[in-house]
Amino acid sequence: MTERALMDLTIPGSPAWVCLVRRWVADALTVAGHHDVDGARLIASELAGNAVLHTGRVEAFSDGETE
Repeated sequence: MTERALMDLTIPGSPAWVCLVRRWVADALTVAGHHDVDGARLIASELAGNAVLHTGRVEAFSDGETE
């Protein structure tokens, strides 16, 4: 059996989009019939935030200086 993605989302590498990821995950899971989505929202938020932080957009989380 081949697994397929329920939905797909690509976002820009900016912290402003992390809230969209949380909302998108909650909406996608609710549409799929899941109602207790708080844990998934938290995990999605952490993953999106870490992705932004570790993909060269560090200045978005700091005063503009990168290491």
